[in-house]
Amino acid sequence: FGELHERCLKANPLSGSTVTVCLVNATRREVTCANVGDTFAILVPNMSEFGDKPVTLSTSHRMMDNPEEMERVKGLAGVEVKQGTNALGKPFGDLRAWPGGLAVVRGVGDGDCGAVVSCVPSCKTVQLPPMGCSVVLASDGVWDSLRYSAAASIIRKACLKKKGTPATWPGVLATAKEVVGAAISKAGLMDDTTATVLYCPSMPEFEEMDMDSSKHAKDLWEGSVEFMDDETDKAPKYGAGGIINES
Repeated sequence: FGELHERCLKANPLSGSTVTVCLVNATRREVTCANVGDTFAILVPNMSEFGDKPVTLSTSHRMMDNPEEMERVKGLAGVEVKQGTNALGKPFGDLRAWPGGLAVVRGVGDGDCGAVVSCVPSCKTVQLPPMGCSVVLASDGVWDSLRYSAAASIIRKACLKKKGTPATWPGVLATAKEVVGAAISKAGLMDDTTATVLYCPSMPEFEEMDMDSSKHAKDLWEGSVEFMDDETDKAPKYGAGGIINES
């Protein structure tokens, strides 16, 4: 991440980006996520006692979501945290760090924002569920419009309809487009609206287990991870157009 940050500064010091990387270790059956910014990643198990609640893989570095980042930026000399203003001169939208006006304060590039930008990623490793799952990465244009559980519901329904092996399953691309379409239909095309879905198959042994054994394996995995809580899923979403009310 540090090397990418330096390359971005040399290429165009006034541009910047979020970065989210997910690495799947098929041998250890683990997924590791490293991210800077608010391009969020979630894990959606194929079947769960927790309904459509996903498992969080990434960390949001938007100041309004992250008190630690807010305090870090407020402690910087010469930096002021406040909202921007609309055409009438009234406060509007996200809290931002000035100079620069960044609402998301970890990323790569944005050399004009100085020490406000941190390229140090948040990292998390989660064991893949024995019953298989999908990993969803999406930009803020998706998550500012769509609840995480709503995206998880789309993914889980698609998994129930899949046919063939994961290598030949055409539903991965179609499902990513469906997630993007749901976000756009809810709030319009307000920002970068991109989604990627990675399908991780179940363990071969899981498919051969009897009902009691498969339930035990599923219960053990569910007890080892932290599912997203209702407060995070239902939290107000912020974007260029201000708060989006969700029903």
